Amino acid sequence: MIASDSTELVVFGVLGFSVVMAMLAMTQDLVPSALQWSRQHVQRTRALGQAAGVRLGRMLKFRNIREADFGRHLAVNELESAVRNCHSCTSQSRCEAVLRGHLETTDLSFCPNASAFDRVIAINKGTDSSASAR
Repeated sequence: MIASDSTELVVFGVLGFSVVMAMLAMTQDLVPSALQWSRQHVQRTRALGQAAGVRLGRMLKFRNIREADFGRHLAVNELESAVRNCHSCTSQSRCEAVLRGHLETTDLSFCPNASAFDRVIAINKGTDSSASAR
């Protein structure tokens, strides 16, 4: 009877150890994912904060795009690129004229961020098929 009890004890011990190891493995897989999401969230917030202080933020309002939607629908590198595009834009005077209402136009193709704006607008309307890839 003692041998049987010790065999059961060993079996349950091995099973218990296996369960604990499996749970640790799952936790280790989740921790990097959570850290990566957190890091991306901080980067998005920083990029949107920069956008709010430049023409990019004003152009978002002009195009009726909420900053939250712009941040949610674009990848971090796209947000950072949009801020850089705005800072280094060669059409700043034309942009300012449009934003101030001195130049009425519906053609905003001069803007290096026009395609990003158009994509976010399409996603918000539900007409962009690539939205599920983000």
